[in-house]
Amino acid sequence: MIFSSIVIALLSSIDSLGIGITYSLIGTKLSRAATYVLFFLTLFTTSFAMLFGNLIKNYISNTITNNLGALFLILIGIYMILKAKGATESDFDHSKIIDIKEGFFLGIALSLDSIGIVIGVTVAGICNIALPVLLSFFQILFLKIGSYIGTKLGKNFSIPDKSWSILSGFCLLLVGTLKILI
Repeated sequence: MIFSSIVIALLSSIDSLGIGITYSLIGTKLSRAATYVLFFLTLFTTSFAMLFGNLIKNYISNTITNNLGALFLILIGIYMILKAKGATESDFDHSKIIDIKEGFFLGIALSLDSIGIVIGVTVAGICNIALPVLLSFFQILFLKIGSYIGTKLGKNFSIPDKSWSILSGFCLLLVGTLKILI
């Protein structure tokens, strides 16, 4: 089950890679304080989502929860593909630094996808208690890696941040579909 949690955490966090790349290509940096805000906000929201998923699971049969969780993953995957959010929306004051307040709003935006995913995988029974920590860790890690990649690529080359949301969405569609079929 830890392997499933790692895969789900990776899929839920991959769009952070695109955001990190985009931020560095436009010269925007994430402050250390904003990094901590992102980590703990993600940890809190996904822990709450996991608790909520477990509550739902207690009142519904295993067959229904498995199918409901899988359906939820499919719907979140479709949502991520359709939404394909932009990355520069969080730098409200255009200072080129994401501060604590802006980090809070970026954390909420990044957590929205994760909340639905965590509820779905919890109801489906394919994750464990380590998921919120893993998700928080990978989200920060992908932001940092994306920033590094963006810095190395420079301003001559760009990867649309939409690509990462679309890739995550398709992977979630696949996981949800396999969960129903298997």
